[in-house]
Amino acid sequence: MGRFIIIATLIFVGYLLAKRYFHLLAGKMNRNDSAENDATELVQDPQCGTYFARQQGVEARIDGQTVYFCSETCRGKYLEKHRSG
Repeated sequence: MGRFIIIATLIFVGYLLAKRYFHLLAGKMNRNDSAENDATELVQDPQCGTYFARQQGVEARIDGQTVYFCSETCRGKYLEKHRSG
């Protein structure tokens, strides 16, 4: 049972690191696509902390303000937490 917990924890940590790496890698590739992307405004996802181009984000209106997220998943998690808290 102890081995299973250790292996599951390592897999979970690896998943989180890979997710962060691919978010950052995607951002670097998008910035290098064209000169237009050089002027792109970067914003930080309030759920996961990832920086991304605002134009490529998913938005939500919260308390009269537009908030941008890197993905539908992060937006859903944030809204769920915001509603319950």
